[in-house]
Order: sequence, then structure tokens, then C-alpha cells
Amino acid sequence: MDPDCPAISLTPSWKGDPVLLVGAVDAIRLCREGGYAALEAGQAVCAVESRPRRLADDIREFLARASLSSFPLSSLDDFQVIQLIAKRIRSRDLVAVQRVEESSAAGEADKTAELRRLVRDIESKTRGRLAFAGRQYKLVVDAQLANLPGRDNYQVVPRDEAQQILSGIASQPGTQAELKPLLAEANSAVSPDWRPPLNPDGLVLLRRIPTVGSKAPEQVAPMTPSQLRKAMLTWITIDVVDEDDNPWSGAVDMTLTNGSQRSFRMSEAGTFHQDEIQPGTVTVKFKGDKTDQKGWGGEEISKDKPPVASRVRMVGMLFDANKCFLLPQALPGIKMIVGMHQKHPSAEVLIVGHAGGDEDLAGTDIAVDRAEILAAYLTSKSEPWLTWFGTDKAKQSRWGTREVQLMLSALPQGGTPFYEGNASGVTGKQTVAAITAFQKYSNKEKGTNLAIDGKAGPATCKALVTAYMGLENTTLAEGITPVTHGCEGHFDDTATASGLQPDDRRIEVFFFDNGIDPKPAGATSDASSSHYADWLKLLVETKDFENHGIHVLVLDSTQQPVPGAKVTYEGPTAGEAQADDHGFVTLMDLKAGEYTIHAEKEGYSITDSKLTYPTAKTVAPKPAEGTKPIYLRLRMDPDKAAALKEKFRLFSTDGSYSKTEATDRIKGNDYMDLMFDAAPTNLSYSLEVSAKGIKTYLLFEDIPFAQLHGHT
Repeated sequence: MDPDCPAISLTPSWKGDPVLLVGAVDAIRLCREGGYAALEAGQAVCAVESRPRRLADDIREFLARASLSSFPLSSLDDFQVIQLIAKRIRSRDLVAVQRVEESSAAGEADKTAELRRLVRDIESKTRGRLAFAGRQYKLVVDAQLANLPGRDNYQVVPRDEAQQILSGIASQPGTQAELKPLLAEANSAVSPDWRPPLNPDGLVLLRRIPTVGSKAPEQVAPMTPSQLRKAMLTWITIDVVDEDDNPWSGAVDMTLTNGSQRSFRMSEAGTFHQDEIQPGTVTVKFKGDKTDQKGWGGEEISKDKPPVASRVRMVGMLFDANKCFLLPQALPGIKMIVGMHQKHPSAEVLIVGHAGGDEDLAGTDIAVDRAEILAAYLTSKSEPWLTWFGTDKAKQSRWGTREVQLMLSALPQGGTPFYEGNASGVTGKQTVAAITAFQKYSNKEKGTNLAIDGKAGPATCKALVTAYMGLENTTLAEGITPVTHGCEGHFDDTATASGLQPDDRRIEVFFFDNGIDPKPAGATSDASSSHYADWLKLLVETKDFENHGIHVLVLDSTQQPVPGAKVTYEGPTAGEAQADDHGFVTLMDLKAGEYTIHAEKEGYSITDSKLTYPTAKTVAPKPAEGTKPIYLRLRMDPDKAAALKEKFRLFSTDGSYSKTEATDRIKGNDYMDLMFDAAPTNLSYSLEVSAKGIKTYLLFEDIPFAQLHGHT
């Protein structure tokens, strides 16, 4: 295919398909019509500089034919001519092109078809909504970029950033399992960065940008070839540094020749690139603080709003210790979060979880788990919640009957709760009845088809979680994708609205009006990270939701619940409550400080517990020393049993208990029954036998209460 334009060969004729140097406009035509592909500028410069003597005269003729130089070329020596052409190549006024083999073109067609299939699959899984950190994105195949409808509404994302975004989408809570391998495949197929007249080679990630109105294109008269060349689309690259030569990454407004305006933010490297614009005068306005004016010759720069943030801070009993289930007591705080977002609808949302130092699982893992669970709740995504019922989760963190009871206690909205009382985690008749009632309700009101069996199986759990997430005013606007982050060792010394120092188990939701700044470096951060402190500096408003309380579980010495125990507490707040049938009681509306917890029930001697509130732990007053009688049946020789007048002394190993029983309680010819009352159930015992005229001896020694009671 003859290029049919001014061109110069940069390679010897015997080397097969030559590398041709042509003008930028001609390069665009050749690449679009097919048969040629553009090469990198570096390759072209190397080819020119490697053969300067042979090329110098040809270059003079070529530049004259193409009208690409206003210099009197005869006044330049060969070296200067070579330097001139190299400069034009680097500025992209000249482009090196080379023929493309037909087989290569066929291979490219197969590759394009495969990439189109991949994009279709991703769009199908995401329903055409590819979102990350509150921004909308679109994947396109290289060949489709030029003719993409609404192209002016999108900005090309550089390759490194595009790969980070695709990885971030894959790791977001709620991302479908089948979508993740597709995103990984797309990640590896992202095109290297390019500039026209070079074309992308692979997938291109586009970010939707706001457009400020554009003028409709005017009808123009037929143009001459020279006018057509001027009207061909071109490109612009902006590199910005401050007076200290450091990259500037602020916001920019750009007005193009045709009057259309575009707003964007410079990359971290201080660079912005825009393809497919018409040649002419382009006006760029840099937005930022007045300090950004340095280096711009005093030109007035419009002042943009500084990055600011608002926050809802939730503290107190929001989660059980070592778990990430969002307790019903936190629901009013959820509504506060939704209300804050309605005030800042365009803000980017960042959820930061913290772990308490008094939890067994304190650390960034439980912190980010809590942030992700809250994000899933706010966006009504049930899948991340359902995974916590799985047996692959650690036992102390896994959800089960207690979480089912908690959700049933909050449903239905506005009606009598399906489950009332403390959520004990024990599946009893009340729990079965509550699940059964919910199953009937869900089938009738929500159109589900649950089995009415009183069991919290997978289908019932999914319907229950969906209903729990569907409570009124607890969901963010559609399309919002919060960023989640877990922190460890980050303290906030700002007292809450009640005057309480916030503890380490809080969860915070930040709303950044001008984008999250700085963006989290990863899913978690430890105490050495400065990001959390940086976010606090941007705060202009904080609203607190406080839910202060503790769980108390009364157990006996064998770790069995003590039902109906009376629990009293004394401290900055005082009161009393009664444990349920499973020994649970929840104390609410507590103030910070030292507390003494006392539990009592007839027949039990329970030691007081002391604690400093706030704490995420369930308090178990220990030891719960119950007292019960011990009954023993002793089998004996009938003749000896009738004749002996023995005494039996039962005493505890620690010496705190001692009771004696005489042998006049004979119930038969071959056995006798003994009863020792008020024996503490948490001790071990020995039985001593004595009689007149015989030596005292031990019948048994150091046997725990549980093994003695009711045994023969």
C-alpha cells in the first residue's frame, strides 16, 4: 500500500517493509485506513540518529515537500538537520509508521473479538455499572474507543491507575465470585499508555467526568485539503510543576477551541493528557489555594473549595466482642448516617472500623470486617453477611442462633417483634416459634417460598438478612459504593456528645465533599500510618451516636447458665435487672466509670465482679458457687449393716465444708442412703467413715461435686 503522502524511509530498502516517517495528520489517516501501525517516538529517533549521513539530504527534501520547516534548510549542517527532525519526532509532528502483516491483522481481529467478549461478560455481571470509590467507569476495547458514543463524557485512566481500580473493584465487599476472574483477566489486558497518533493496544478504562455544556457543532462549507488538515483532531498534554519543580496535582478547568469545557484533576505526577481535540487556542484555568499561584506570573487563579469532611461517629455497644454483626441497638445510628449523606449527596463515603484493645481479636482484621459489614448493610448487599454463618469462620466470630434472634427482635418494622427477650444463642421453643412466624410472614408479605419448619436454614437466613437490611431509612442512595478501611491503634481524643472519651471499638463514617484525601493505601493501617490523623484534620462536622451498655451472663461453677438470677449494678449509674431463662441480661444507658456487678439466686453464692466501663466483653460474674444437697447410696453386707453404728463425714478438699451423718438412716438390708445438705457445687469432696472400736478410713477422696451427686 503506497502511503500517497510525503514520506521518508528510515530503514534500508533491503530490510523488507520499511519504516516510513510521515506527518502527524498523514499518520492518523494511514493507521485508520489500515495497513500501517505507528511506532514509538523513541524507535524513530534511534533510526534517524543511526544513519545521519545518508538521511540528511533526504530529510531536507522531505521537510521541504511537507512544508514542515520555516527554517532555511540550506543554512543548517547535517547534524543540525538530524537534530531538527528528532525534535519534530519527539513533539509528534512527525510519526514513524510501518506496514502491518495480514496474518498479524487477522490475529489482532481475533484478539479484538476476545476482548469484546470479555467486556460484554463484565457488563452483564455489573449491569453496566462499573463503580469504585463513588466514581463511574467504563471498559472499552481499543478499536471501539474512537467511535464510542458520548466519548467526551469520559476520561482515559492511565494504565497503572486502571489496574489498581480493577483490583479494587474485585476486592470490594459484595463483588460476585464469578466476576472476580473476569476483572483479573481485564486487568492483565489493559492497554499500555499511549499518545496519538499511536493507538491503544488492549482494553481502555474510562472514568466518567462531569461536562459543563458544549456547543453544537456548526455546519461548515467544504474544505480544501489544507483546511482539512487543520481540522483533524489532535491531542494535548499538560505537565504542571510548582516553583520547587514538584508535580502539581490539583483541579483544572479547560476550555477548548469550540467552546466546550472540561473539568478534571491532574494525576499524582502532575500530568494530564486529552485526546481528540481540534487544533487551536486552548484555555486552561488551574484551581487551588493561593499558594498554587506561585510560578504563574501572578495570573489570577480561581480558588476551589478545600477538601473537607463530615463524620458520623458511632460508639458503645454496636458489636458483640470479637464479632462483626451489627446489633439492632445500632440501627438509629445507621439512620443518622443516611441522613448525613442526604446532606452531602455527592460526597465520597469512607467507613473506618476500629477494634477494641480488650477484645481477643483486637486488630485490623476485625476492624475492617466491621467496616465491610456496615458498608454491605448501607447498600443492602446480603451476600457479605451470609458468609459469616459459614463453618469456615472462626468459632468465636461465627454467626449463629444469637444473630438470628437479634434480627428477629427487630422485625417486623412497626409490629410486635417475632422474638422478645435476651438473645441467648440457645435454640429453644421461643426461637423455633419466632422463626416459624417469620417464615410465614416472609412468604405472605415478601413473596418468598420458605419452608415453614422453624429452622434457620440458608434460604431463611437470606430472607431474614434481606428484611433486616430493608428497614426504613437505613440504605444509602443507589450507586454509592463506600470505601472501607480498618484501623488499629488510632485514637481520637475528641470527647463524644455525652462527654465520654471514645473507645477503640468505634466505627466512623466520613463524607468527603471533594474526594477522599488522602486515599487509604490499603484495606487496613496500623498505628504508624498518618492517614487517620489526616482525615481528622479535614473534619468540619461530627455527629455522635452513642449506645452504652453491657451484657451479663450468670454461670454456675460448671459453666451452666443460672436462669432468673437477680443482677444489680452500682457505679456512676445504678440499677437492677433479671436474667432470662438462659442466664442473660443486658444493662443499658450506662455512664463511663467503675462498676460492681452483683448476681444472686436462692441456693447460689455468687461472687461480685468489678469492671471499668466501657467494655465490649460479656460480663460473667465468677465463680457462681451454687449450693445443692449431695445424696449418696452405700451398698453393704446385710449382716454388718445391721450391726454397725458408723459415722460418715463428708468434707471438701479445701476444708471449707464438713458435715457428719450417722448410720441410723438404714433403708434396707443391703444399702443405706446418706444426705449432706448445702454442699457448694464448685468443690471436690472426700468421705470419711468411722465407728467405735475400728480404725477411721476414707471411702473415697477428692471427687468433684458433679461426679458425686446422685451416684451410688
